[in-house]
Amino acid sequence: MISSTTGIADFLQPVLPQQKVQKNEHMPVQATVTPESSQVNKQNTIELDVKEAVNQIQHFTETLAPNLQFSIDEETGKTVVKIMDAQTQEVIRQFPSEEAISIARALGKIEGLLFHDKA
Repeated sequence: MISSTTGIADFLQPVLPQQKVQKNEHMPVQATVTPESSQVNKQNTIELDVKEAVNQIQHFTETLAPNLQFSIDEETGKTVVKIMDAQTQEVIRQFPSEEAISIARALGKIEGLLFHDKA
């Protein structure tokens, strides 16, 4: 039982001994990771993975189907596939269409305006 003259720290002292931490110059310093920085790092990793995958697809299809072009729209992050005329390099067909990409960009801007401030 703990008496009023004995503090809780004195009571726990035998149970939780003090450990001395020695500074080791060879130990790496760990960065503090906050949920926000972790989420940003995860998002950046995903974006890099997608860009790398698109580059690999583009490289693979160049020899098989030189009229296909794969890219990523920078503003929306959407993958864009274009079917090009081999002679004129004119776009025959694009998925998603240029109109759909424009709408996605506009919606992204509106979303940014609506949710600019965090709670």
